[in-house]
Amino acid sequence: MQILGTILAELVKDKKAVLTASTDLSHFHPADKARELDQTIINHIKTLNPDGLFQAQNQGSGSACGIGALAAVIWAAKDESPVTAYHLRYAHSGDISGDNSRVVGYTAAVIARE
Repeated sequence: MQILGTILAELVKDKKAVLTASTDLSHFHPADKARELDQTIINHIKTLNPDGLFQAQNQGSGSACGIGALAAVIWAAKDESPVTAYHLRYAHSGDISGDNSRVVGYTAAVIARE
């Protein structure tokens, strides 16, 4: 994925561009456990740490279906330094359905040039 991130960075170099990665976070855990797993992924997004994303996924301390796309966009963004990650919002499916026994996590973040 790092190679993809480098290629993406080169493709958008000196252009106004928006790169988007979309992914769900944890799936079908109780809400408290989902928040814990999802916070690990969110922390790696906020600190622009794609290696940490893969480490969390491999160790089971966090998960995201689209971890590769997310990591590639972070690598691409880091290629255009300096950048800052802003976490906008976190929610899980239980926040809407009221069923907190098996939720799916979601978050929104932006990585922007400073």
